[in-house]
Amino acid sequence: MQVEKAQENYDRLTMQSIEEALKSAGAEDDLQKILQVLEDDIVGFKRHEAAAGPFSNMDTAMLNGLNIRKLSVIKRAQQQQQQHQGASEKFATDRTAQKVPAFQQSSSKLPPALNELERFIFTRLSAKLPVTDSYYNGLVAQNDALKEMIEPVSYSGADILAALIVAALHPEFEGTDEIVIAGQVDTLLYQIWQCMCKFDMDRPFTLSRKRNRADESATLRLKRPDLCITTSRALLFKGEDKTAEADLRKAIEQLGTKMSNWGANFHGKVEYLLCYACAGPILQFCVLPRGSKIPRMLGSEMSMGTQAGRLRIIAVAIQAYQVIKAQHAHLPDHYFPLSWTDHTSLSSIEFFDGYVQKRVEYSQAWPKKRRLFMTQVYTACKDSAYLIHAMASPKDSPSPETGVVYYAVDLEPLGVPLLSKYSDQRPKNQAELKSLTKCVLSGVQDLHNAGYGHTDIRWQNIIQCGTSYRLIDLEFVCKLKQRPFTPTGYVRKARPDLYSHKWVAEYDLILVGDLLESCKLPDLDGQGQELIRAMQAGNVSAGQALQHPWLTG
Repeated sequence: MQVEKAQENYDRLTMQSIEEALKSAGAEDDLQKILQVLEDDIVGFKRHEAAAGPFSNMDTAMLNGLNIRKLSVIKRAQQQQQQHQGASEKFATDRTAQKVPAFQQSSSKLPPALNELERFIFTRLSAKLPVTDSYYNGLVAQNDALKEMIEPVSYSGADILAALIVAALHPEFEGTDEIVIAGQVDTLLYQIWQCMCKFDMDRPFTLSRKRNRADESATLRLKRPDLCITTSRALLFKGEDKTAEADLRKAIEQLGTKMSNWGANFHGKVEYLLCYACAGPILQFCVLPRGSKIPRMLGSEMSMGTQAGRLRIIAVAIQAYQVIKAQHAHLPDHYFPLSWTDHTSLSSIEFFDGYVQKRVEYSQAWPKKRRLFMTQVYTACKDSAYLIHAMASPKDSPSPETGVVYYAVDLEPLGVPLLSKYSDQRPKNQAELKSLTKCVLSGVQDLHNAGYGHTDIRWQNIIQCGTSYRLIDLEFVCKLKQRPFTPTGYVRKARPDLYSHKWVAEYDLILVGDLLESCKLPDLDGQGQELIRAMQAGNVSAGQALQHPWLTG
């Protein structure tokens, strides 16, 4: 089993080296086709004894369009693998799994606080970086100071990690375009992190990389960073690349504008987002505090143009890995990652950067004329701080696959539903209940002042946005003193008797009273119980309820 794992690790590193070689030669357009052939079971790359000569098995049609430069790179990659025959046997005794824990800086399971982050990631590593013995001798001969950072791999036996580090140090920097820069950054950051993840036996987790070849993301419909590192679909690291060194400031600024609402659905569990800005050979680590669009620079600029600079970047990357690992461990039990779609019995909700899109298929249950009414509702409520907002008027949205037409509206802000199939965030004490009640009643009052009733006040239709709360799902709103809108087949479970009458403002208060009573808080005092009874009896308006001593005292 150990030999098979070592062979798998070696094959993975070989594929990465071929991929980076092709990128550096500008073969990006052909890269995916080539790698697909390499990974095919018929070619048998993963079982190839010497991991050499895979290109000889390729269909010649796959090589059509490759220029001489690209073909020469393929040949060099092939020769390189032939030179490393027998390396898999060497990796069979690899001790990278024993080396990785030596980099653990702290026994704390929590990520460092924002004000401690810079000191943390720039603290000298608690263990030296392994490189091959021959490479070590060459490096220290050129720069004796590097002895403080590196050691011969024979000291630790961490052959796989050493091979990755040498691969990151070996090529000269070629900042000809963003694709080449991206490949070189990946060897310094992502490849190191992948190795750490694979051999870290303490709370193991996985990372995924998304490299962007255009600013616009068709999936997320927003400006996306050049690099996104996610774990469990949660964004925990991003980067921005520029070719010209003079564009470093621009790269840093774009870190703040692309996917700026990265933490809106992490429920406050992630305090900041690590990131980098790269311009030519210069790499600058940064941090984005939650809720901020202005990145803070961490430490000084580092150069990918020198081996000493790359070693420093790798050292910081290893410390950053510890931060990302701790953040992953403290993600909420459930969150809605970007591009996630949640389905209900009537609609679907898709989550984007800073907003959600709600879609309802037009049908007899949801007639098309409802869209005009909803435009009026969202316009009337656009200034309320306690109701969900439409970013633009609702629209007709045909499906490109089926042609079916949907009602669609983009809504903001993002928030945490107090009750869903994923989590229960309802108030746990009287103080929390008071705070929520003030917000809900304020939202109800704004609706009533505009001449509308909500009609569907449930825990599922209240979201928490920071320290405040908002009523959502205005699609069931009706005009006061008119019969409420209930789609065909939809069952009103709370107070079904109310929906056979024309809706009046007091009915919304009855729903709020029932909601608060359902919390059954043991510390709810007499004043709170009194207000609940008054609302359930339909004896107070939203404005009067807001002036009750339980909420003003």
